[in-house]
Amino acid sequence: MASWFKGKIIYPLILFVWALIGPANSYFFGTAASKPVFSDFLAWINLGEPNPYALFNDLYGFELSLYHWMKRLFMLLCISFLFLFTHFLRKRGNIEKRFYMYVAVCIGSIGALIYYFTLDRQIYISNSLLAGTRERVDETYYRALSHENSVPHQVIAITKYDVHMKIKRLVEIDTAITIVNNQKQPLDNISLSLYHGFKVIDVSSSHKKLSFQQKNDLLNIQLPSELPPKQSCQLSISYKGLSSPLFFANSRAVYLPYYFPWLPSSNVEPAFQYTKIGLIRNNHQWGNDAEITLTYDGPTPLYTNIKKVGSKKWHGRSSFGLSVVVGKIAEMNRKNDGTQFVQPMTWEKNMYQYPEFKERTSHIMETISRNFHIPYEGFPKLVVFVPILSINDFAVEEYIWFASDHLIYGTSLQYQATILPQDEANYTYMLVPALTWKYKGIPIKDMEYLHLFDSVYAYVYNQQHGIPDDGSFLPRMNPIKSEKDQIKSSIVQWIKKEGNVEMKNRFCQEWFQLIESGSQDWNELKKLVEQYIVIKEDL
Repeated sequence: MASWFKGKIIYPLILFVWALIGPANSYFFGTAASKPVFSDFLAWINLGEPNPYALFNDLYGFELSLYHWMKRLFMLLCISFLFLFTHFLRKRGNIEKRFYMYVAVCIGSIGALIYYFTLDRQIYISNSLLAGTRERVDETYYRALSHENSVPHQVIAITKYDVHMKIKRLVEIDTAITIVNNQKQPLDNISLSLYHGFKVIDVSSSHKKLSFQQKNDLLNIQLPSELPPKQSCQLSISYKGLSSPLFFANSRAVYLPYYFPWLPSSNVEPAFQYTKIGLIRNNHQWGNDAEITLTYDGPTPLYTNIKKVGSKKWHGRSSFGLSVVVGKIAEMNRKNDGTQFVQPMTWEKNMYQYPEFKERTSHIMETISRNFHIPYEGFPKLVVFVPILSINDFAVEEYIWFASDHLIYGTSLQYQATILPQDEANYTYMLVPALTWKYKGIPIKDMEYLHLFDSVYAYVYNQQHGIPDDGSFLPRMNPIKSEKDQIKSSIVQWIKKEGNVEMKNRFCQEWFQLIESGSQDWNELKKLVEQYIVIKEDL
C-alpha cells in the first residue's frame, strides 16, 4: 500500500485494513455489519476467530477446519499478486522470465482456491449476525415449509440396516435396508424420510436401478414389483451431502442421533417442525427391532449404541435407532457400573456428580414406569452428556432423549456445564417428556398440548417427592383469548391450588391415556378437566 499511496494517508489506511480483516471487524463497522450481504462479507474476510460472538462448543472444539487456513492462504496469495502487479508496473521494461512463472503460479493457486471455496462443506457457524448461522438455517427452512403430509399412511418396517458411512468434506452413506410390508394391501412404492441436506444419488434392488423422487425430507421410491403383505425386499440407497447445522457431521465432530433422519426412516414426517415455542425436532425413532451393521470411516473416537466388532466396524440391534457421536469427548466413568458415561473432556467435575445423577434418574424412571405402565429395560448402557442445543432452543422437550439402550442429555453451550441443574425441580421437567410420549414414539400434533402435559406432571411429581417447586416452570398464562387458553388456565390454576396430590396424579394418568390413544384434542382434555374440577368443588 505504501507503494501506491504517498504521505501520511497510509497510516489511517493501514488501520482501516486492520479493522476490516481483524477478528473484531463486526464491532468496528457497527450497525452496517447487521446488513446481510455486508455481514457475510465481514465474516468471510475475518482472519481471526470465525465465531466471535459464540460460546465455546465443548463437543466440537475450536473451528480449526482446513477451510479457514485455505482462506488465509488465499488472502496471502492475493497480496502476493498485488505485489507482483505493482512490480510489473514499475519494472515493465526489465522483467525476468521467472517473474512470469511466479505470476502464473500465483494466479493458478488463486483459481484453484476459488474453486475450493465453491465446494459444499459443513462449517461450524454460530454468529448471530449471519443469515447462515447454525441457529437460523433450519429455522428459516422449516418456517416456510408446509407440514401438511399428503403421503398416504404406510405400515412398513425396516428390519435391517447395513450402513457404510464416510465423513470427509461431505457425509457419504451407502446403506442396504430390508423393508417389510406390514399392511394388508400390496405396495408398489414406499415413502421414507431423509434429511433434505443428504442428496440421493442412486437407489437399486438386486443391482437394478429404481426410480425415485426426493422432495424436502421425503424420499419416494418405486419398487421393482408389488410387495405383498408380510413380505420383504432389499433396497440399496446411496446418498451424500451436508447434515443439519444442528446435527453437524464433518471431519471435526459428528452428532447424528437416533431421532434425526440421517438414515432412511419409515416415520414419514419432516426432521423439524416450526411451532409457537420455536423449532422442534421431530422424533424419528424406528418403532421396531432392527439389525444394524455400521462400517465407519471418519473422525474418532466414535461412541454409539451398538458394539464394536472389528476395525471400523460395529454391529448390534435396536428398536429406536442408531446414534453416532464423535468429538472432543471421552468416557468419564470412575467405576465400572455397566454404563458408559461420555461427556466433553473439559467437564471433568461431572465425574463426581454422576452417581447422584444415576440415582435420581433411576428413581424417576421407576416412578414413571409404575405410574404410566411404561416398561423400561433398566438404566441405559450409554449416557452421552454433550452441548447440542442452539441459543434458540427454549423448550424443555429438547434437552433429553431416552432410548432403551442409551440416553442423550443435551445442554446449551456453557462453561463447565453440570449434569445436575442447580434447581433440582428443573431436571424433572427435562426428563418427563423423554420418559413418556417421546419414549413411546408418539408424534407431535400439537406441541402446546404436549408441553402442558409435561409441565403439569413434572410439577405433580415434584410435589409427590418433596422436591421444592414454586410452579415457575409451568406455562405462563397470557391474557385469555381463546377456549384453549381458558383450558390451560384452568389446569394450571387447579394444579397449583389442589392439595390432593394423588387426585392430581390420577388426572395425569388419564391425560396420558388420551395421549397414548393418539388424541391431542383440547375438547377431549376439557371434558377430562371438568370431571376433576367438579370433584374438587364437591369436596
